[in-house]
Amino acid sequence: MIVKTYSKNQFIFLQNAQSEELTILEKQFKLDPVIFEKSKSSVEVSRFSDLTNTNLKNAYLLVTFDLENGTGPVEKKLFPTIMIFNFDHLIISGTKIIDQLPAPTAQTKISNYILKVLLLQADHFQKRMLKIKTEIDRLDNLARKTTSTQALRDVTDLTHEIVYLKHTMSDQDETLRAFFDYCKNSNASDALLDQVRVEQRRLNKMIDVYEDLLNSVSGLFGSMMDSHLNHLMKYLDTVALIISIPALIGGLWGMNVGGIPGKTSSWGFFSVLVLCLICVIASSLYLRKKKYLSD
Repeated sequence: MIVKTYSKNQFIFLQNAQSEELTILEKQFKLDPVIFEKSKSSVEVSRFSDLTNTNLKNAYLLVTFDLENGTGPVEKKLFPTIMIFNFDHLIISGTKIIDQLPAPTAQTKISNYILKVLLLQADHFQKRMLKIKTEIDRLDNLARKTTSTQALRDVTDLTHEIVYLKHTMSDQDETLRAFFDYCKNSNASDALLDQVRVEQRRLNKMIDVYEDLLNSVSGLFGSMMDSHLNHLMKYLDTVALIISIPALIGGLWGMNVGGIPGKTSSWGFFSVLVLCLICVIASSLYLRKKKYLSD
């Protein structure tokens, strides 16, 4: 736990806070332990509400989400940032975002500092969305050439991540609207406030657009698989039709009845083979002309 005091403002930063640190903080400010109950869970709920029965006068709770850069499932990279504040105190609990926060000064206003935190979070999400767009473009090119199992797995993984991010942002939108109303009454910087609004709208648009693009790629994979299967079935049906012609001729000449042409001739067998070969070549050329043997 890092505590920094500037003028009348006190900033408390908790990075990967342990239960002992949280317990000290809860006792110091009479905070409800439920606040930090899911401080490292990707399914925590975004919210903005006032806090009562604490040692902090006119205190508020703001829970938003941040996204770590790295590999692995999105559940391991998505985490809540918990902020408890009033006009002269700010407590921030998170993970790696603590290292990237700007250093506060004696002139730093709490509300403006929180807006900078939100901008940093939006930047993390947008950087990840740009990487997702690159991956979608790669999969789109693959979908036009192949239906490999690995490519289908990649589409599933991206869809899984987009679903998490979309629901997280949808949950956070209402929270931010409530916080923006608070900022209007706390003399926060209008420029910062407008910037956060724009970045949040931009992020939501990116998620919606990339989700539609990913659905398009997924549909393309499905269509390509159906097309390949149809071509395969068409080819097999055509081959079966060609093979059935010499099979029919051989069946007729193989009947154990009298009057079969060439029965007593030494050239009868070869004549039947030549006839079968001619029929196969003729039917193949005809079907090829009708494009039954082409893609």
